[in-house]
Amino acid sequence: LVELLLQAGSQGRVAVLTEHPDVLHQTVIALGTIFGHPSVLSAQTQRVVPPPDASVGSGRQRHAPEDAAMLQLEALHALLLILPVPQELDLHKRLSASVHRQEWPTSVRRGLNWLLRSHVSGVQKHSGLQLAAALVELVGPTWLLARGEQLSEAFLQVLAETLHVEVALLLHDTLYPAVRVREGSLRTDARAHAAVPVVTAGFLDALREDAAARAARDAAALA
Repeated sequence: LVELLLQAGSQGRVAVLTEHPDVLHQTVIALGTIFGHPSVLSAQTQRVVPPPDASVGSGRQRHAPEDAAMLQLEALHALLLILPVPQELDLHKRLSASVHRQEWPTSVRRGLNWLLRSHVSGVQKHSGLQLAAALVELVGPTWLLARGEQLSEAFLQVLAETLHVEVALLLHDTLYPAVRVREGSLRTDARAHAAVPVVTAGFLDALREDAAARAARDAAALA
């Protein structure tokens, strides 16, 4: 189904979500559980020491941290093929009805807390923010509070700081495409060196037109 969603694109996505609610419901649960599973997160901090008899020419050596990070990112992008789900679909109703009795939303929050504190690219952080928005829409704002969890930092604080940095950079790149902020380890410090974004009326009109176009596409896909 994930491959089918990739092939369907934005126009056929709603049709796939409509036709397979049972399977996609279980898929979201499985992917959400994987995304923030403790074993996946802890594996990313491990140092892999090859066995003493491993030869250089014996083939590619697998590295647990890299494999775990790849698994988490694959789960992230697969989830974003499904979420957010239009509220009128049966899949949305099924997820909403069961979400407070299941563990996967907590796992997603744990995985996002890890991802947003990691040295990943801006693209991956934007994907993480999109997933957080989808969970807030599905579960409600209380999902942000992470009450009773032992997170290394308050999740809401991590999310707010990421938004503070990334939104400013996105605005800068949109308003000044000729002097885009470069990707790199100093991304979080780039705000101090970038020109202050000036949000014009034309820019806001363009955002409204884009939102209207997306709503029209979703409505056409449901028709």
